[in-house]
Order: sequence, then structure tokens, then C-alpha cells
Amino acid sequence: MSASIAEIFNDSYQRMSDRYRDQFYECFYSCFISKDPRVAEAFVGVDMERQKSMLEDSLMMLLSCAATGETSESLQSLARVHSKLHIPADLFALWMDSLVEALERVDPSYKPADGLAWRAMFMPGVEYMIAHVSAADQ
Repeated sequence: MSASIAEIFNDSYQRMSDRYRDQFYECFYSCFISKDPRVAEAFVGVDMERQKSMLEDSLMMLLSCAATGETSESLQSLARVHSKLHIPADLFALWMDSLVEALERVDPSYKPADGLAWRAMFMPGVEYMIAHVSAADQ
């Protein structure tokens, strides 16, 4: 019997957290910033160590959304912050691509199923974020 998406994700996320955490976050921001000049501009002068910690917290919020099917107060607050910063909705796809690209680069055990599992697990929360920033633009 094949592993479920959640099992594949959990194994991959555990490997990343246990072995490659610092490399992963460094690689993620390198990938993300290089994908679009708007992203690069947004991170000028930003404390990247603090930003990495905030990303880790954000991932937990997104995972909670996938696990419960509900948006936590923390995720709602995160969406409001991104809306106030006028983060364009199209950048969320680049964010997701960068997340998977960083995983592929730093985890020597990476398999395409890992990337698919990450996308599946984070997508409910990302879709909420996109809907929230898109609604604010209207």
C-alpha cells in the first residue's frame, strides 16, 4: 500500500526540520527573492534571521489550516498583514514554488512525491491567503 500525502509530507518535513532546517530556510529565501524583482524589493533591509523564524511560524499556521480545515486567528492575522503590505496574489505561487524548490535542493532524499505532498498540505492555507489579499484589492 502506498503512503498517504500526509505521511509523505510528514516524513519529508521531519527530514528537513531535523537535518536541513537552516539550509532550507536560507535556500528558500534565495529562491524566492530571485524569482521576481518585487520580492527582492520587499526584502531590502529586512532582518532575514527574524524573517526565517516568521516563515517557520507561518508554515505551522498553514499546516494547521490543512489539518483542521479552519483558519486560525494567527492565519487570519497573517493574511491581514499581507493585505496591508499590498502583497500581490500572484506572488503566492512563486512562494510555493520556492518552498518546493528549496526542499528539492537541500534534501538529498527528495522525490517528486515530496514536492506534491508539500503543495497539497500548504495549499488550503495559501488559498485562504490569496483570497484574502485578492478581496482587499477589490
